[in-house]
Amino acid sequence: MLVDGKKDGALVKKLLSTYGLDRLKGLWDVFMRSDDPFICQAGRSIGVFKTQINKLISGTSGSDGNGTRPKSEKQKAWEAARAEYGDDPLYYPPHLMTEEEKMKYLVNPEYKGDS
Repeated sequence: MLVDGKKDGALVKKLLSTYGLDRLKGLWDVFMRSDDPFICQAGRSIGVFKTQINKLISGTSGSDGNGTRPKSEKQKAWEAARAEYGDDPLYYPPHLMTEEEKMKYLVNPEYKGDS
């Protein structure tokens, strides 16, 4: 990834003032691991990261580009765990959370799992 120090530095400075270092690092990790078609096609630059940050926060990065996917068995299990354990993912059995889901929860405590 080529970095334009002046332009990208200004973007990072603004994002840091909005989200703070720890949350921004977590969002960057989610961004770098994303399989979102737009992100994959546009590339993983700081500019693309800025344009996609709200999508990363809300966890609506879907395979069809509009945030919707068919429910997988894992997602169905996640919903069953929510029904059994309530809305706090910290009480979910760890085998139901992928590393990406754990990261999403860390960067957005209101994250309740992909639906």
